Amino acid sequence: QLDKTGLIERVHGGATLLNESQNGSSRAEQRVDLRLGMQIEEKKEIAKKAVQLIRDETSIFIDHSSTSIYLAREIKNLPYKHLIIVTNSIKILMELESTPFGLVSTGGHLQRQWSALGGTIALNFLSRLNFDQIFCSCGGISIERGIMTSFNFVAEILKQASAVARTTNLLVDSSKFSRVGTFSIMPVTAI
Repeated sequence: QLDKTGLIERVHGGATLLNESQNGSSRAEQRVDLRLGMQIEEKKEIAKKAVQLIRDETSIFIDHSSTSIYLAREIKNLPYKHLIIVTNSIKILMELESTPFGLVSTGGHLQRQWSALGGTIALNFLSRLNFDQIFCSCGGISIERGIMTSFNFVAEILKQASAVARTTNLLVDSSKFSRVGTFSIMPVTAI
């Protein structure tokens, strides 16, 4: 699978790590694509359930997670005309660019590893909005520690988005249960 995604090249007796000049694209982009190829069936099922929660004439925030990209693919099939979608994901912007929905980018500093936008610009922009719902994922979840991530920019974005939302929907597959992340995002009771 790593060979198919372009991270490595299989050679006799093992594998070699490909660098950017060898494969023509950045490792950061490949990491996003690699995550999209993990727990595919679970992510698709989560996305099918989550899309049922979305109503027309509302505004929602969708984070940059791979499960959210699957949600964006499901959203394409919605018949809504007055849905506003805000995201910090470059991939989701591209997925939804041909839809009739209002599509808004947070702007901000590009986090290449995630094809996502973050930083002060994104946080300030989010603080001025209001959402009916947000849809997000995380790096780890436990009853005791709550929703966690290993990356500060992710924690900042999700804290700010949830602070201006009526409802927070967590999109996670079983690989996230009982995993620990360095940064706390919110308690489980906030979901």
